[in-house]
Amino acid sequence: MTSFKKYFSYQLKRSLPRLSTIALISLLITMIFTRLDLILYENVFLSFTDVTLALPFIMITLCITIPILELAPFKNRRNLDTLMFLPVSRLKMSIAHYLNGLVQIVSVFLLCSLYTLFYLLKKINDFSLILGYVEVPFSINYFVPYVIFILLFGIAIYSIYMFVISSAGTLIDGIAFQLFYSVGLFFVALAIKNILAGFTSLKFYNAENFIIFDPIIDLPYHFKKLMLLEKWDLTAIDYISFIMWGILGIASIFGFILTFKKQKAEKIGDISTSVFGYKTLIPVLGYSMMISVDTSLDLGFQLLLILAMYVGYIIYRRSARLKKADYICLASSILPIFLSLIIH
Repeated sequence: MTSFKKYFSYQLKRSLPRLSTIALISLLITMIFTRLDLILYENVFLSFTDVTLALPFIMITLCITIPILELAPFKNRRNLDTLMFLPVSRLKMSIAHYLNGLVQIVSVFLLCSLYTLFYLLKKINDFSLILGYVEVPFSINYFVPYVIFILLFGIAIYSIYMFVISSAGTLIDGIAFQLFYSVGLFFVALAIKNILAGFTSLKFYNAENFIIFDPIIDLPYHFKKLMLLEKWDLTAIDYISFIMWGILGIASIFGFILTFKKQKAEKIGDISTSVFGYKTLIPVLGYSMMISVDTSLDLGFQLLLILAMYVGYIIYRRSARLKKADYICLASSILPIFLSLIIH
């Protein structure tokens, strides 16, 4: 435990300059883009003309950047040779870096949330003075759950990104995995939706619920409506997707720790061979996008997708000479294209 405390304290102190810079930039963005204004006519309230809270954007930015910054040293073989010989176990090291990134996200986000709270309270007080005895139609009571849910789903997304970056052999691959995982489930959900719609007359879910940032954007949007005393109108698929992202976030914490423990210094910089990487993402995303496109209207786009898969395999293999399994996946593209032709 002593080695863990020392290592964690060291990483925390080492991150303070970065934390201070990110906190300052985030606070400035929050100050610039947080707005709550009224439309008045002869001191009579008509409506809110602008209600913009920057917190979802701040959280999304933190979830993307902090995992990259936190794990970048472990994607450099020269640095890794030194790090891996420190007197602390891989398990403790993984937990320390996860918590260090988490501290940065939580502290910056709460700082921006505190500013937003004071801003809203001041604006409501100003509006009360302007409107006199008319009650301002805004409830600050929903702001705390607004912040809590953004924070919880932000931690889930942060955990997913920590896992996918740790699964990569290089930092560039890790960033590419971030992009793939941001929209991957969306295209899979859209493909399944199109298949079901093609063979039945039922209406199905919105695939947008399966974009990784949806909980941070959608749920706060509804809480903001509650703050404006409007109706809460979440659907069943919204709740299902929120639960799904929460479960994936929890699973990713264990996935990150396990992946971190197993990584080998000699593999850093090499091809990313993880089952959660290119070998799965390229065919799954490629086929899903093919099924989602109406082949009868846009066959040229299907050919571009096959070309994109081919380029993806070149990046994956670091060579234009692909393996037999890669060519089989490319040739199998005819199946989702044919399925697209049937269902559309």
